[in-house]
Amino acid sequence: MKLSVSNIAWNIEEEQEIFDILLSNGVTGIEVAPTKIWPEWKGADRKQALITKQNYQNQGFVIPALQAILFAKPEMKVFGESHSQIELLAHLERVASLASVLGAEIMVFGSPKNRDSGDLSSEQAFVNGADFFQRAGAVCAKSNVKLCLEPNPSVYGCNFMTRWYEVFEMVKEVSHPGISLHLDTACIHLEGDDVVDAIYSCVDHIKHFHITEPNLGDFSKPELNHAAIGKALKDIAYDGWLSIEMRRSDNPQRSIKEAVSRVTEWYG
Repeated sequence: MKLSVSNIAWNIEEEQEIFDILLSNGVTGIEVAPTKIWPEWKGADRKQALITKQNYQNQGFVIPALQAILFAKPEMKVFGESHSQIELLAHLERVASLASVLGAEIMVFGSPKNRDSGDLSSEQAFVNGADFFQRAGAVCAKSNVKLCLEPNPSVYGCNFMTRWYEVFEMVKEVSHPGISLHLDTACIHLEGDDVVDAIYSCVDHIKHFHITEPNLGDFSKPELNHAAIGKALKDIAYDGWLSIEMRRSDNPQRSIKEAVSRVTEWYG
């Protein structure tokens, strides 16, 4: 099992203590939300990305993926005017360049507000979305990075590709090496779908996987049957990264240690 934890679970000043906990519990990956390192994207360039990568490597970690890649960029829209799409593609190109330096092969595309399809019919939104993601895939592929589309539930404010099978159909329709499928346990569950069914249905198309609880809560009282989900991933011989994603709790050290322990039991 290749296990990582997202850096949204702690504040930057807590990092060293968290790193010690992760290493002592067998975690070798840190999934990075860039603005946790570079607030408002200030200073996020290739030189600083290399410094960050080397710092993480020196601590014993790799960076398998980036998430929250459109944080603080509400004006950039998949279904926006031409200039908005151009800005979004340029931003994705910038982030893909950072990802390549950091060593991350995956960029998770959640961003429910940035993919608001407005008044478009579901059919037209699919057509327009496929056109955009063709271009986005080409941008990311230039840096040898995959943009992994994530089903995002309506309770998170999403209205496009809320179900796992809608994302699966989009990935197959786009059929571009720069576009892949990402699954998130809570996102699937919150839309009323079965995570195990999604795993068995998607099989070889899953390139990244988030282990989550609703609203990015901790794992003290899990709502999902993670043991069954872990078994399904083993059944399909999934060999990609598993990433724990949860928001910072009042006691991040305790919550992270508990999460890693439980996830290792369920998915290891």
